[in-house]
Amino acid sequence: MAPVVKWYGRAGHFCAAYNCQFHLHTHVGKYCISTVGEYHPNGPHGKMETLGAGKNDFYETMVFEHDELTGDNGSELHCQRFGSLQAAEAYHMDLINEYMNKENK
Repeated sequence: MAPVVKWYGRAGHFCAAYNCQFHLHTHVGKYCISTVGEYHPNGPHGKMETLGAGKNDFYETMVFEHDELTGDNGSELHCQRFGSLQAAEAYHMDLINEYMNKENK
């Protein structure tokens, strides 16, 4: 049986995600896959800042185990940062497929 896949209209991680103009948030079975980016900590017209130490870390994808009953994300299972929207989106989609296959086993 295929795992349940749910899409959410908000970020799935990062306490300052309200300052991110980009987010993808998907649950695949017990896993939360969250991508955020285009971080503008000084408002939407301010300078875009990185999400990591790298000079081009403008997007970040993380995976957590998710507890549907409590809504809590567990420990971080994976983190990857990107310099482009296209790379971040493609990686998020690849992770959806990877975790769907993991849940199908």
